[in-house]
Amino acid sequence: GLLRPTAGSVTVNGENLDDAVFYRMRGVATYLAPNVYLFRGSIRENLCLAVDYPEAEIQRAVDLARLRSVVNRLPEGLDSDIGEDGCHLSLGERQRIMLARIFLKRPLLVLLDEATTNLDLDNEAAVLRELWANIDPNAIVLMVTHRAPVGIDFTMAFDLDEGTIRARNRADAVEI
Repeated sequence: GLLRPTAGSVTVNGENLDDAVFYRMRGVATYLAPNVYLFRGSIRENLCLAVDYPEAEIQRAVDLARLRSVVNRLPEGLDSDIGEDGCHLSLGERQRIMLARIFLKRPLLVLLDEATTNLDLDNEAAVLRELWANIDPNAIVLMVTHRAPVGIDFTMAFDLDEGTIRARNRADAVEI
């Protein structure tokens, strides 16, 4: 909904994606971009984004996203100022804050665009395992990545090769 199509249309459940549909979808969809954007303030503020989540849910999200050691090392824990755009944290720590939002929001559509690129393999595997174990069973997760995560099984996997999308382990392909 942020960019309008130059041809054709985008529909959601048969409705053209206009501003009203886009804003309705915000409650059930989450997009994590390759660039991490955090607000000046605390980890808590960046996790909750003005939603009043119960403390137990916030703590659960911190644990599932493997942020506990980060929170424990900061002087005021979750309420420590992390600086402009999270400058007091590593890129991987910032990315885990973004991923922790998924555990709080519990969306039905998750779009991960290089969302684990700054995580080491152990953290990536652990956070994605937790995502798969804790997401609504009817949710759709679409992950775009240059490196497929280790130990994670997808219902469908595709490769982009010189302008052609190929279903992994299948002969049929779609030209783009």
